[in-house]
Amino acid sequence: AHEALERAGYAGPRRRGRRIGVFAAVGDSGYRGILERASADGSPPPAALTGNLPALVAARVSQSLDLDGPALAVDTACSSGLVALHLARRSLLDGECDLAVVGGVNLHLTSAPHRLLEQAGALSPTGRSRAFSAAADGFVPGEGGAAVVLTRLDAARLANDPVLAVV
Repeated sequence: AHEALERAGYAGPRRRGRRIGVFAAVGDSGYRGILERASADGSPPPAALTGNLPALVAARVSQSLDLDGPALAVDTACSSGLVALHLARRSLLDGECDLAVVGGVNLHLTSAPHRLLEQAGALSPTGRSRAFSAAADGFVPGEGGAAVVLTRLDAARLANDPVLAVV
């Protein structure tokens, strides 16, 4: 999120006085289970829980970057990133924020979800995703993360910000 704001030119003084929202597409990575096993011998610090709950990702990003716009964590499975983008766009158009950081992450830190998906027959036996195709035979999970910064087109033009895409 910070790098996205830097690349957009809003990590420094230009950020002051702007309501910046965070819209995070999140899911359960299995990290909480790893944390529980690692802390079985001792007591983890309170931030170990609040810093790792998927529902609090957007709030933690907002807090750590000192942002004061809306902060929403979105978990709608495969559509989480698009739903986060939609909510950010609505928030911009409704005047709830001046800029919106939209980010998403998907990590597979344990093998349990993969095994469950395999048992359910959801994974592609050919190892190929063919979204929307009659030949689709399942999906191939992946990992990654990304963040982009959105603003209204008129505001971007007024600020002479580079426009890389229009949503």
